[in-house]
Amino acid sequence: MLEKMEQEMKQTLSPKRYTHSVNVMKLARELAVCWEYDEEKAALAGIMHDCAKELDDSESLRILD
Repeated sequence: MLEKMEQEMKQTLSPKRYTHSVNVMKLARELAVCWEYDEEKAALAGIMHDCAKELDDSESLRILD
């Protein structure tokens, strides 16, 4: 699932935001190890945290409906 989401974010986000999200994913994984939390869940949260950041208002509203 994580690999699928990484690819989806790479296609959806701008290169700058994708790089940022990958870095957040890596840090989330490191913190998960420190706090004995599920690394996969933390990584998924990291890569997905800005998944809707670049959507325009109409697309965001369409998804919410």
